[in-house]
Amino acid sequence: LGPASERRAVMPVASGPQLLVLAPSPWLLLLVLQPLAAGHDAATSDFSTSAPTPPSSLLLENDDDDECQAAAPRDASAVDGKEGSSSSGSCALSALQTKKRKTLAQVEERARQTSEVAGQWLPSSWHTPSSQSAMCEIETGGTCRFTSCNSNRNAECVHRRCTCRPNLCAKDGKCQIPSSLFKVDVVKVSGGKPYFPKPHNKIDTAVCLSGGGARAAALTIGVLRALENLKLMKTVDALSSISGSLFASALYMFANPSMYKAGSSKGQWVGHPEPLWGRASDPKELSLSVLDYDTSPLGTTFADGWGGSWGTAKDALEHVIPNLVKDRKDYDIVWRRLMRKQFLKPFGLTDKDALLALDEAHVARIKAANPQLANFTFLTPQPGKPKVFVMGAAILAVDGKRKTDAASFQISPDYIGTPFYVDTDHRPLYTAADGKVGELSAGIVGGGLIETFAFGGDAPADQDGGFDRLPSPSRPFTLADAMAIATYADFLPGESTVGWTPSHKYWPIGPGNQKAQRYMIGDGGFIEDTGLLPMLQRRAKRIALFLFVGPGQQLNDAVDFCDLSTRISKGSFDPKSFEPKGKLADSIYVLFGYGYDDGKWHKMHNTVFKQNEMFHVACGLQRLKKQGKPLVFKAKHAVQPNPYWGIQGGYTVEIAYVYNDKIPEFEELLPLDTQKSLTKDMKGFPTDLPAGLYMKPRIIKLMAAQAEYAVLQNAKVLTKVLAAGRGGSGEGRRFSCPLRMSSGTGVRSLSDAASSDSTQLGSQLVASVARGLTSNSESALESSASGTGATATTTT
Repeated sequence: LGPASERRAVMPVASGPQLLVLAPSPWLLLLVLQPLAAGHDAATSDFSTSAPTPPSSLLLENDDDDECQAAAPRDASAVDGKEGSSSSGSCALSALQTKKRKTLAQVEERARQTSEVAGQWLPSSWHTPSSQSAMCEIETGGTCRFTSCNSNRNAECVHRRCTCRPNLCAKDGKCQIPSSLFKVDVVKVSGGKPYFPKPHNKIDTAVCLSGGGARAAALTIGVLRALENLKLMKTVDALSSISGSLFASALYMFANPSMYKAGSSKGQWVGHPEPLWGRASDPKELSLSVLDYDTSPLGTTFADGWGGSWGTAKDALEHVIPNLVKDRKDYDIVWRRLMRKQFLKPFGLTDKDALLALDEAHVARIKAANPQLANFTFLTPQPGKPKVFVMGAAILAVDGKRKTDAASFQISPDYIGTPFYVDTDHRPLYTAADGKVGELSAGIVGGGLIETFAFGGDAPADQDGGFDRLPSPSRPFTLADAMAIATYADFLPGESTVGWTPSHKYWPIGPGNQKAQRYMIGDGGFIEDTGLLPMLQRRAKRIALFLFVGPGQQLNDAVDFCDLSTRISKGSFDPKSFEPKGKLADSIYVLFGYGYDDGKWHKMHNTVFKQNEMFHVACGLQRLKKQGKPLVFKAKHAVQPNPYWGIQGGYTVEIAYVYNDKIPEFEELLPLDTQKSLTKDMKGFPTDLPAGLYMKPRIIKLMAAQAEYAVLQNAKVLTKVLAAGRGGSGEGRRFSCPLRMSSGTGVRSLSDAASSDSTQLGSQLVASVARGLTSNSESALESSASGTGATATTTT
């Protein structure tokens, strides 16, 4: 086989007995003899495939595994996260392309001649470029003899030359979408027209997942697991996710759940299917040996034995730094590459040219309006997921300028942009500009949304909304771009010098004209890290708000919030005199009029609730903390107008606050070795552990289990909030008790239920809750803060 460093490929074969000769060099062919027995049944082969396999000489020569795109999702082990081998039709097509696409006939003739080496035809989809790109330059210039193509070329290495993928053409040394006009829905969302497009205008229930790096991702896994097993996600209209929670929520929305199984043995999948979020957990069974095994398919993407900051540093040494030469002059793509490799690649979501859309009907409409996109691939959320998915981000500054402030930027599969106007000329803080500007100026961003597939191009002649024709972007805006934007919060060193922050062309929507400018767009936590405000913009009525708080954000036991709430109601304490920093999470107190701007985090304009109502919420959470229970508290608020965010107010929202903190009653259920570990290597759990891009497997699994426990223990509260959404009925889905783990006889543990087929897991778990598995006695804490207009309910 020659030196291990040389490029080779082991491909699955069509069927029947084969003779394979593996070439020690990519210049030699993989010879494939036809099946010796013509009547051989392909179904008898474990490695059979529906399409013939290209010879290895047609494979791309590239040092990056993800440069060769997979036509079908790659298998990955839920145990160790290792990826299986895959073949790619698009790779074969790229290799068949000659220096120029002159005519379709010549390309097909070349495909025929090459594929005859293997004795069989390649599928026609592998060698049929779009008619528009049939006559364009496909080589960007430069060679890849000793390394892969520079990332700024957006090209693949084919026969040692940088060559464009299908549907792209070479221009100015880069592979780009051929210039054309896209027919696009441009939606004006402003103070004079505060209306979102469908389905964003019909949101009743929402789940909001806050940021917090790998900590937020681990907790998100547990939240999704519990809500799925309670079948509540089927009733949720919208999912809003910020920063680290996107490491799990984006995969939850887009990854094919059928591709994962329980484990592998000698390359063969074995065991029962496993949900992406993993099997239900029982705290009593979470010994260290169990915690160190199988963090769930979602958890494997950021599980690392080094953990925390060390794992992030190791990843930088292995992946970021070696690619700096390749990414020279375009360092803002480094984070996108990292997101694609670490999180998307294990799920087969690495297609560099796959555009985003809401569903298949949306794709059909886009292609009907834009025939030039007929051969493009579109990525849509999986069926059965919430109809609205918002990835929160922030516009920071024009590329190359100092980041002095931020404005909301929202990414969904169907629409993207900044609703409502914000004036960026003011320093140090933005001021609301909606309704005060006659025409667009260089200092204005916002004004509405455009369809996501068309994002990144120049401004049109008419920017005032409607079904418009927009200049096509130079390259496709993909899921990797969305994740890179929404999760980058100046993590890499030398940000002000190097400029790692992703940047894209952006223009506002409104009367007049403003040329597109390249803006740095990053983590939504720079301006708002709960995901709540985009849902209030859309007038959501019932929201489950998950706050994955970290160091210094816990409820301070030294402050008696219940006493302060009582004094406020009696008029003996002025809430304006309260200093909240260090006493509870800033993600909460900025919502109640305690905004701030420290030069990096710009949270001055996020007030949406009355200030005195915060003390009522904090009181309810503090009482639960003193009892050692999960911090889940339900309250109603009168939404206050916020012109900066375009929130009209004037309606009531019901919010179930789920606050990350220590849960003593959960920890008491854990095996002794795990309890001891909480005072040693897991000291600081669950808030004070380092949480960069990675965490240790045992920490991921334990955090997910605690979040799952908190949801299940408060199933009634969350059901009242969420079950009234799409297809749900709050009155028709009640639980008689919260779930409690018990060692009593006759109690079926969650891990027992997990051993059954995943399709039955949710219903079994819900039935277990409804039966009242040795439950706690339940009482509802119904209280009303006098004079505040807020009411709250929690299960204790």
